[in-house]
Amino acid sequence: KKLNVKKDSSTLNNLGNIFGDLKDYDRAIYFFNQALKFFGDKSKIYNNLAISYNDIGDLEKLNYCYEQSLKANPNNLVTRQR
Repeated sequence: KKLNVKKDSSTLNNLGNIFGDLKDYDRAIYFFNQALKFFGDKSKIYNNLAISYNDIGDLEKLNYCYEQSLKANPNNLVTRQR
């Protein structure tokens, strides 16, 4: 069923987190990618996207997302600790 949601980075990022918690990684990744299309905390979104890629074992995309997270915010302590 199609979800009708407010399209902003925070809402889409939150949906990605919810689907990630439910282990529905395809939907989580979809919503994180949608969130990146809007202005918002791209560092946080890339970090969350990296977690989903880690959970499905895609290390290449995981590393790319962590790099993008640090580019968006070099002071992101959560990403720097990974």
